[in-house]
Amino acid sequence: MRTIDTSSVHTVGANPSPELEILEMRSAHAFGSWRNMLIIVWRHETASAAVRRAKNHLLEMRKAYPHGIGLMQVAQPQAKPPDAATRAAIGDFLAAGRGAVACSSVVYGGTGFWMASFRALVAGVTMLARPGFPHHVFESVEEAADWHARLLPSVDPPAPSKIDIRRAADALIAAMAQGKD
Repeated sequence: MRTIDTSSVHTVGANPSPELEILEMRSAHAFGSWRNMLIIVWRHETASAAVRRAKNHLLEMRKAYPHGIGLMQVAQPQAKPPDAATRAAIGDFLAAGRGAVACSSVVYGGTGFWMASFRALVAGVTMLARPGFPHHVFESVEEAADWHARLLPSVDPPAPSKIDIRRAADALIAAMAQGKD
């Protein structure tokens, strides 16, 4: 595992951020943890085996942060919609968060019919899974970070800001784009 120092980007109003820990990075996805947030980036596809590994990270974080964790999944525009087996794995993944996840989001950016259709598919999978915690689909990391900042339990003062959360997600996205592992 590697860590990325997310404090190198200085933004007015942001708190000094702890490091993002890269838990797993492959060409199709990346998993990272920042404070009590699990951040996942899906680049090309969402594979059921990767979702099961993400579930293992979620379960570990559940033990480490009993007061609650946040979950942010970022599906990049080139990511293909999940197949039936992967949708079932996602339902199981979300169910594993019951009683531990304080807030969960999926970010699928872009505009147009296919982007809106994908966001509707994600919302439908979530509705069927009935995760038992707030879960929302967003068009941007910025929107999701703002939402998480309002719902995420603080593990250490100061409470994370939307800027801190966005910076952590952006750091994982950037590391994946640079092909770092």
